[in-house]
Amino acid sequence: MTFSDCPALASRTVLTASILGAMLLSTPGLSVAQPKTVELKFAHIWPATHPFQKCGIDKIHDQLAKDPSGVRIRAFSSEQLGTMAQLGDSVAAGTVDLSIFGSSYLGTRYGPLNVLDAAYVFRDVDHASRVNESEIGAKLWKGLLEKTGIRRIDNWVYGARHITSNKPIHKPADLEGVKFRVPDNQLMVANAKAMGATPVPMAFGEVYLALKMGTIDAEENPLTVIDTSKFAEVQKYLSLTSHMIQVSPVVISEKSWQKLSPAQQTALTNAIKGVTSKVNECVSTSEKELLDKWSKGTGMKVIPPADIDLDAFRAKARETLTKRYADEWADIYTAIQDFK
Repeated sequence: MTFSDCPALASRTVLTASILGAMLLSTPGLSVAQPKTVELKFAHIWPATHPFQKCGIDKIHDQLAKDPSGVRIRAFSSEQLGTMAQLGDSVAAGTVDLSIFGSSYLGTRYGPLNVLDAAYVFRDVDHASRVNESEIGAKLWKGLLEKTGIRRIDNWVYGARHITSNKPIHKPADLEGVKFRVPDNQLMVANAKAMGATPVPMAFGEVYLALKMGTIDAEENPLTVIDTSKFAEVQKYLSLTSHMIQVSPVVISEKSWQKLSPAQQTALTNAIKGVTSKVNECVSTSEKELLDKWSKGTGMKVIPPADIDLDAFRAKARETLTKRYADEWADIYTAIQDFK
């Protein structure tokens, strides 16, 4: 016999369930438990005006603020909780929950990941994005998690890196003797040498003053970072070398991840992946606007790709880096370059 076979029984059952539900809501100590609120620290090195913050993290914050799972984030921009190297330590330890990194910073902990920031490994943003979602990328991200306890959730376009300087750069020989600021990690130093420069490792927050004082001659960054950091105030030339195409991994400490409920993990993942296209669009739009502004003579003089010997830069980078990293990831480098 089913409920539909006995209307009276069905009616009594529904009434009993309604009474029990009312008792749970009205009786002290018997209320339905609410999800525990968990606030995650999302720290990074960029200004709050950068697209990562404006178009990404701020939107994630707003979305999760009303999510029923109870997971929340609190943003810390501009190296408030440390340099990128220090944030790497903090995320691995679980004292900072979420961050965004250049792959080479994570490469100091899991060597093969350095390949994603090697000079001229990618042709363009689309190539870089597809590699990260390919079998090549999957193996690298799995290795990072197993080796370091840092879990990659998604990648946001950081942009192509270009050179700013006080002299025009057209070919590798133009970088000879140039004191060239790079982030403080081994691969970025190797990239600079592979392009012909004299690398000077330096924390990001020190770069503007060092350029102004002449401690360094040049630096390299994506256009959005060059703009938000006001490097155009202290540099004369922008050379569009596109020597690195970066799609930066958004990561979480595995220790923090495991403290979340399945519902919270899903909500966080969906929120991060849900803003990826918006972040990428913001970066692309900002780059176009900046190039248009600078090309019209506002700020630095722009040296376009047509006036740069990119083939010479690519050949020098491939020869130098595949030799330097022959026993580490040179095979992955060539596999990525060949990836269609």
